[in-house]
Amino acid sequence: MKKRISMIALLLIPPFLGSCVPQGGSGQMMGAGGGAAVGALLGQAIGHDTKSTLIGAALGAAVGWGTVALMQQNSKPVRSAEEDGHVYGLAALPDSPLVKIRRGSSNPKEVRPGAQVTIDTDYSLQLPAGTQSTDVVESFILKKDGKKLTELPPKNVQYGSGGFLSEAVITIPASAQPGTYVIEHKVQAGTSYDVDESTFIVQS
Repeated sequence: MKKRISMIALLLIPPFLGSCVPQGGSGQMMGAGGGAAVGALLGQAIGHDTKSTLIGAALGAAVGWGTVALMQQNSKPVRSAEEDGHVYGLAALPDSPLVKIRRGSSNPKEVRPGAQVTIDTDYSLQLPAGTQSTDVVESFILKKDGKKLTELPPKNVQYGSGGFLSEAVITIPASAQPGTYVIEHKVQAGTSYDVDESTFIVQS
């Protein structure tokens, strides 16, 4: 019976937390510390021991990152098709849309909790002859120690051939744990996609 109650609690916690998070601007973020506290209580409810409490705290911290504030998200052309072809020596036009990430970056490289990080993806898009534009999906996933913490809302754009820059600015939760964080950059157009990674360090 206790296991069944615990599973129900796990299912109910995320909506409850979401209802407590203000919307808009920096209010979109619930600190990792607050999430960890709720998680710790959940862990105690599940197992009534130290191990369960620690597991619950880790889950709660992930919830805090899941509501990280997205301060800005933009996408813009940075090179024409001719310029892109000249810079990267592109070959003949493809038979279907083709994307290639040229550089994924996160800056600054070292930040403290509460600071902002800018995430950039520079990529090329090539379209078949006669195709004016296509739908493109730009996305970012934040990971630590091989585990996914959160995924920013994907941005849907429509572009023709050329070079483009996708940029997002996030605020690091005030109680974020120190260590190295990995950003997975992904761009997809039809069945073609490319992935790159960048890192930044949160200092204590």
